[in-house]
Amino acid sequence: MESVIDFFSNLFQTESWPPRWHCGKWADFHGWLYIISNLLIWASYFSIPISLFIILNKKKTPFQFLITLFILFILSCGATHLVDAIIFWAPVYRLNALILGFTAIISTITAVVLQKNLPRLVSFKSPEELQIEVRQRKKAEEELRVLNSELEQKVLHRTRDLQKANDELENYTHTVSHDLRSPILGILGLVDLLKKKKNDNQDSIAIIDKLEYSAHKLNKLLNELLLMSKADNQALQKTSFEFNPFINNILDELKSNGTIKEDVHFDVYPAKTIYGDATLLGQVFINLINNAIKYKQQELDAKITIYVEEQINQYCITIGDNGIGFDMKNHEVIFEKFKRLDATKQKKGTGLGLAIVKNIVEKHGGKIWAESEVMKGSKFIFTLPKPNSI
Repeated sequence: MESVIDFFSNLFQTESWPPRWHCGKWADFHGWLYIISNLLIWASYFSIPISLFIILNKKKTPFQFLITLFILFILSCGATHLVDAIIFWAPVYRLNALILGFTAIISTITAVVLQKNLPRLVSFKSPEELQIEVRQRKKAEEELRVLNSELEQKVLHRTRDLQKANDELENYTHTVSHDLRSPILGILGLVDLLKKKKNDNQDSIAIIDKLEYSAHKLNKLLNELLLMSKADNQALQKTSFEFNPFINNILDELKSNGTIKEDVHFDVYPAKTIYGDATLLGQVFINLINNAIKYKQQELDAKITIYVEEQINQYCITIGDNGIGFDMKNHEVIFEKFKRLDATKQKKGTGLGLAIVKNIVEKHGGKIWAESEVMKGSKFIFTLPKPNSI
């Protein structure tokens, strides 16, 4: 312990050794070559850490600790060369030993940390590899751009083909409906003539009544098929419109055509505006109101409630009634084409009314569902997105 204390107490003491110029026989050329070489090595070792320090300050690197160790290692190595030159005049061998010891420690730590980071260092790509990767990425991006362009062209062609097919289908539907409606109207005209003639034959009257019913049913089915086609293919013309005049016009129309009779009563809650295609939404309300009237309880007046609840991103619209209701067990089928619940099959209908409603609501981006209980009425609830939520 005393030697350690003596070492640090006399760290800069030079009396114990002669200057290196006096150790052995040094020629001037030999001595100055040794000194100048050490000083140049020290100067180089000193400049390298400065460059590394500048890099550390300007560039973020995952190896900052390792680079810091390298800076200390290079500085300590340079310091040994500086002291080695100074010893020619001032033999500070204790200071030289201390610097060598520090250099040994920092060198060992640097070597250990370098070995631990070697796999990561090796994993870094060379400039040549990076250039190859950049070229490959550019090539892939170009291929992707070409593929996207080709895909856009294919989608454009397919869209045109689909639009053309839809137009042809719509024209075909209208043509067929026109061709079918003419004979149906002809049949109804003949039935009307037969009914005007006096005929006491009950069998003939029954046949005429069945013929008239079938012709009316076929005509209604044809109209609803056209509505279904229109809902499928017609582009939405969405606007914000006042709800109260809208629903009043629908009710007036249903009263004028005899759908709403004296035993049907309405409770319509005032509302501000809703957003959507007014024509198609009008068909939704007509179909749901017709449905509520069709399935009323025979011994009771029909009470139909209509109200709009304005929510954050949507309108929630409810049409409720006090009709015969239905069992919710298989209620999903009521929205399918030509599907009807067993309890409702005795009522006249085509099985398309609610399917048309569902189609129009979903085309608007909304949802529709039903809540019901047998002999306690039904509620049909549907949502319509607000314009700022689409």
